[in-house]
Amino acid sequence: MTIQDLKNLDFYKCSQQDIVKADNSLRKCLNKLINSYQFNTEKYKDVKRLHTLVVKARLGYGLDYNGIVDRLPNSESVL
Repeated sequence: MTIQDLKNLDFYKCSQQDIVKADNSLRKCLNKLINSYQFNTEKYKDVKRLHTLVVKARLGYGLDYNGIVDRLPNSESVL
């Protein structure tokens, strides 16, 4: 899974399984960038922005008050 794949993914329409996979891979990528002291680069900023979007989608920010989401079932996972 590449960062470009995650940029093209709609986090509010994909399955919960896709969000968990994206969150795990972005966490690993962020940890690698931080451990190699590359946290002032453009790649770090892109990954951090994507990770923030994934976390918000995972927690349900930006949804209606009733919380209804048109997510795909896990059997139709994209990633």
